[in-house]
Amino acid sequence: MLTFPHRKGYFANDDRYVHHKRRYELSEMRKKLADAGFKIRRVEKVLGPLEKLTMMIVVGAISWFQRRRGKHGQNLPRRPIPGWMRGVFDLCNRIYMVLVWFDTLAMPRALASVILIVAELSATTGEKQRGDRL
Repeated sequence: MLTFPHRKGYFANDDRYVHHKRRYELSEMRKKLADAGFKIRRVEKVLGPLEKLTMMIVVGAISWFQRRRGKHGQNLPRRPIPGWMRGVFDLCNRIYMVLVWFDTLAMPRALASVILIVAELSATTGEKQRGDRL
């Protein structure tokens, strides 16, 4: 099983934040796997464009807060989060989870931001590799 960041055009600051070096097109990944002797069994969308947009916003907000903190030359005071706010966050997170689920189902695979490939080493390649080791 292999998951990979999909769509070269989606590469943005959030990819650098999670240490992605690049994104791939599905055709490119299919070729790489075939060249390595793998036979693809299944291809599925994992995340759609809504997740990508969300990550770009979150990473942008984190960067903005870090720059803001740096401009003032001081650490902003940390206050505990009130219990009611945790409940609101939990509710929003559950609603968002449903939206992401629908996004993944509704959007075509061509727009997916993450793709899963299930592949196996083809029998002829496996035999050749075993023979090379003898």
